[in-house]
Amino acid sequence: MSLEFEAGKFIGGAFLCIFTAIISIDIFDRLTPAINEVDELKKGNKAVAVFLGAVVLGICLMVVPSLYKFAKISEGPLLGADL
Repeated sequence: MSLEFEAGKFIGGAFLCIFTAIISIDIFDRLTPAINEVDELKKGNKAVAVFLGAVVLGICLMVVPSLYKFAKISEGPLLGADL
């Protein structure tokens, strides 16, 4: 594959990861209405920061396999490559 195609896959995958992380933080914030994570982070609450970081890492661990399959699909027969 060409360098431009590989760069496009990298940028697309990075965009999907960032988008998924932002959406997951928003969903998590809505599921925990008693705690406003953004305000707690602005106050410097390190416990909330560590917990929210663990949530983001957990979401990313679930997203990585789908991105791997996306990368494999994009190399498939539609583009003329052998599997």
